[in-house]
Amino acid sequence: MEEQTPKISHVSNKPKKRRLTLIVILLAYTLAALMLTTTSGDIMQIAENHVSSLVGDQGGIARANSVSEISGIYIVNLDINVNGQTQNQDVYLTHDGNIMIIGNLFETDKSLKSDGTYEVSRAEIPLGDRELTLGNPDAPVTFVEFSDIECPFCERFYQDGLVGVKKLVEEGKVYFVYKHFPLNFHPEAIPGANAIECAADQGKWIEMHDLIFENQDSLGASSYKSWANQLGLNTVEFNDCFDTSKYQDKIDSDYELGRQIGVSGTPASFANGIMISGAQPFTNFEPTILAEIEAANA
Repeated sequence: MEEQTPKISHVSNKPKKRRLTLIVILLAYTLAALMLTTTSGDIMQIAENHVSSLVGDQGGIARANSVSEISGIYIVNLDINVNGQTQNQDVYLTHDGNIMIIGNLFETDKSLKSDGTYEVSRAEIPLGDRELTLGNPDAPVTFVEFSDIECPFCERFYQDGLVGVKKLVEEGKVYFVYKHFPLNFHPEAIPGANAIECAADQGKWIEMHDLIFENQDSLGASSYKSWANQLGLNTVEFNDCFDTSKYQDKIDSDYELGRQIGVSGTPASFANGIMISGAQPFTNFEPTILAEIEAANA
């Protein structure tokens, strides 16, 4: 077959170059316009994508529900699902979407101290006559955790953050207080909280607490009663306490206190009133505790 000789075009490339330049300019203007006119949907999508990437290695995903704005900060409400468990959480973004804070937002005291540093915001957490505690109440740091026994993030905190806290309790440096914050979409949150309280009647609240978090996939009335027997509790007393929801008022009181000081999700912890939001590893907040111990011993 005879090869065809390609025809040589003598058309100038200048119009193509001009068109390419115009396209680039238009794209630049479009991108700039999008950055200047970010919609609520865009902000929700940014938050949803980012949080999904954070929990993706655990098979998690986030879904944005709503967005609001306060003091120049976007607040996006998300449902975060990890391993079949869903937690509702707020995230906070700046207008350009570059900074995101996951957790609870608190106002800080803007008054400067004499050394030029700012006062740290501290929540006032009154303690009642009957609290679930570990350690010496005279320890330099009181560490209060608001928790939900069915929350997967609380289970994560139990496996890491709480281990470090318990070690400091044993060293006499921290007084640990456990409070209930049952989320309404966790059906076992209140029954499990009641089981811990009923075990506390017989001096075994932390043992019941630990068994619950070690077996979070087996929650239920029969499990709590079986674990009470395993712990050597008087099962008649325990079962009567549990079946009558003896400590419902205390659980409700813990929840209301949490709401009053700004808790919206779990776990939420406070070291001498300083907020530690979410299931942070112990290494993240250990410096806060150590600084409080140092200040108390100064």
